[in-house]
Amino acid sequence: AGGRLLGTREAAGHVHGLAYGGDGKHLAAGGSNFAARWWHLADGRATEPAEPAGSTQSVALGGDGSLATTHEDGTVKVWAVADGKRVK
Repeated sequence: AGGRLLGTREAAGHVHGLAYGGDGKHLAAGGSNFAARWWHLADGRATEPAEPAGSTQSVALGGDGSLATTHEDGTVKVWAVADGKRVK
């Protein structure tokens, strides 16, 4: 199986969650010292939340173009994958 490396990034802390989109178009990560970030696999472009999200405990990509994140303070936030704006 062939593939290409889109790039590497160092996280500012431990990675707590990683999610691969069921559509094969996105990869998301969340960690102890950074908010979630996600990559558009077609071009390697990275997106981060449009507002501070804090330490991220887990991430989940939805089939509707959303990303759900959980945080140390017990909150759950939902982001639009396309532009990083908070949906809920």
